[in-house]
Amino acid sequence: MPRFLRTTSIELDAHLLRIKLADAELPALERLSLSGNIVDLAAFLNRCPRLRVLRVTYREVEPSLLEAALVALEVPVELGLIVSLLGIEFGHAHGNYDVEDAQFASILHAAARLSPRELVFINNFRRCLSADLPCFRNATSIAMTLRFVCFTRLMSADRFSALERLSLVGCTVLDLATIVNRCPCLRVLMVKAHRSAHDFTMRSVSLQALELGVHETECKGIKIATPIFEQLKLSVHASSDLSVSVSAPMLEKVSWRKWRSTRQRTTNIKMGRSSMKAKMHVRSPFVFMSYLCT
Repeated sequence: MPRFLRTTSIELDAHLLRIKLADAELPALERLSLSGNIVDLAAFLNRCPRLRVLRVTYREVEPSLLEAALVALEVPVELGLIVSLLGIEFGHAHGNYDVEDAQFASILHAAARLSPRELVFINNFRRCLSADLPCFRNATSIAMTLRFVCFTRLMSADRFSALERLSLVGCTVLDLATIVNRCPCLRVLMVKAHRSAHDFTMRSVSLQALELGVHETECKGIKIATPIFEQLKLSVHASSDLSVSVSAPMLEKVSWRKWRSTRQRTTNIKMGRSSMKAKMHVRSPFVFMSYLCT
């Protein structure tokens, strides 16, 4: 990377190429956005005395090197650096990374200590991993696409106090209701889980849109209660009696898809005060609904 002595903002996306940063100081640099296979970022930041905002996406960085790179960023963050975006991406070039549960957990905790405002984590691991989900207190948006990762529980009782958007794709989420309860500002939730609990119960005063898809777990019950809910999209596998109860007076749009097996008998869907089999009825003047059972 060349020298830009008078530049106040730099944005560079090198895709999968390795980025070797300049040795000289960048005295005017205030904002930096980098994406790629990044080398020695923390050392580079020491030569940027006016840097205040960092957006960084690590792509195809070997896991042990990535963990060290994240730990090295803790000092600049403690000195006032704001990590506007932290991205971690594995699997663009190849997916055979040798990662154990403990190392994956360490990477997650190192990321949490950087207090990113936005977190994007994408993997393509070939083995199953289990980890507790740490709290990202300052994050307003979290998007995780994690194959074969099981989040067993939240690490502490701390809240995701700023989180407004949460997307969990491909992973196993065993306690989604607790996660939602710890997010007082959550507006949009998308979960496309590999596996989840058999019963899903969610109560939120802030949630406006939910997309829930679970295909490897037999869903038995769904209960949703939120006062300002506007959009609902469900896609679940159910091979026994399924009960769905939604209390959402502001609901405007519903999309519902259910996969069933030969053991499927009835589906009871309750919206507000109305209940009927294999039908939806919403007491709202502005509702679009679609229903598909396969």
